[in-house]
Amino acid sequence: MLTRTAERKGHNGSIYQLIRADDGFYSVAGDGWLVHWPQNDPELGKMVAKVEGGQLYSMQAIAEKNLLLAGDINGGLHWLYPEDQEKNQHRALHKKGIYTIHSDGRGRVFCGGGDGVLSKWSLESGRAIESLPLAAAAVRSLCYFEAKNILYAGVSDHHVYAIDPIKMQVIHHWKAHDNSVFSLVLRKESDGSHSLTSAGRDARIKRWQLGPDGLSVDVLKNIPAHNATINELAYSPDGKYLATASRDKTIRLWEADSLKLLKSVEPIRDRGHVNSVNSILWLDERCFVTAGDDRRILEWTLD
Repeated sequence: MLTRTAERKGHNGSIYQLIRADDGFYSVAGDGWLVHWPQNDPELGKMVAKVEGGQLYSMQAIAEKNLLLAGDINGGLHWLYPEDQEKNQHRALHKKGIYTIHSDGRGRVFCGGGDGVLSKWSLESGRAIESLPLAAAAVRSLCYFEAKNILYAGVSDHHVYAIDPIKMQVIHHWKAHDNSVFSLVLRKESDGSHSLTSAGRDARIKRWQLGPDGLSVDVLKNIPAHNATINELAYSPDGKYLATASRDKTIRLWEADSLKLLKSVEPIRDRGHVNSVNSILWLDERCFVTAGDDRRILEWTLD
């Protein structure tokens, strides 16, 4: 079902996030490095930025500005221009680490911090526009519903918050899990409606039916999925599969509609990760990469 087809090494710290690039992908890690990896050559990883003394937790690419945003352990937001490094900037607003960064495609970017604050930034000025204290717990994940102009935030107080990103106001929230909500992904259903899939520290996957307003929610699926925290989930580009990365050292592949388990990738049997798997990224309909605390990036291909 799944074959390990490549291994990428080079980081000297836990890898926390992978994001897509035009010709491959980027990784950020506890060593403060931001590395670009070509999709077709695992040996050609190139460090495009290094933050001295700072662990990088999160990132977002803004292709039209040739800009990479990276959040660090201390709450700093780094504006990195690989092709013009003299433009690089460091902004400090959050009092704890930035766990998630998300662009709405409308000239704004949002950051969720360990201080429970959601911040909004202007891509034009490079400065914070507004901040919203959401909770007394970390904001761990963000997901934007463009058609409804709603920003969803998964928080360590067990709740998902629906936010008006213009007014920076909470318009709805609900208890989604029994612990921190680490990952949120929007999904279009076969009938044209939308759902929100969530996962986190309670090791469960939940799928929430969103009403026409994007606010009313009903549970469609609620399954025990791993033996420890689910750090990230990601749907394949064709929508057929859901892949999950967990602190239990496994990667799991699910049939997207039914959430039927298709494959569990184990550390020894399948030559998987030997520590927590922190991030997962689909490169195309048949291939994805994973990364984690063992400082490795592994590539997996569907047979």
